[in-house]
Amino acid sequence: MNLLNFKLIGSVIVVAALTLSWVHYTALKADLENTRTELAVANLAVETAIHAAKVTAETLEKVQAEHQKTVGILEDVQFSLATMQSKNRQLEAEIISVAPEKDGPVAPVLEDLRQVRFGGAQ
Repeated sequence: MNLLNFKLIGSVIVVAALTLSWVHYTALKADLENTRTELAVANLAVETAIHAAKVTAETLEKVQAEHQKTVGILEDVQFSLATMQSKNRQLEAEIISVAPEKDGPVAPVLEDLRQVRFGGAQ
């Protein structure tokens, strides 16, 4: 009878161990599947972030190129304006310092233009 009890107890222990092992295995399998799902979601988020970063970088490059182009145009305009201002001042100085014998009456329309362009008194 003792031998039968030991066999029965041993069988119960083996069945219990196998049952616990199976429960543990299925729990690990479920955890693994959850982890794979989370990994897929995380990978998708990373891919989305990488795509957004690439689009942002491309846009930034375009904006920077347009900015440089605009700055170049503005610098050209500024240089042209400075050149015209210098030339206008030089012409105004020549007009103001002309010898009296070269001075004479000017048509009112030209005088108005001179006043607008060069300013100053007659």
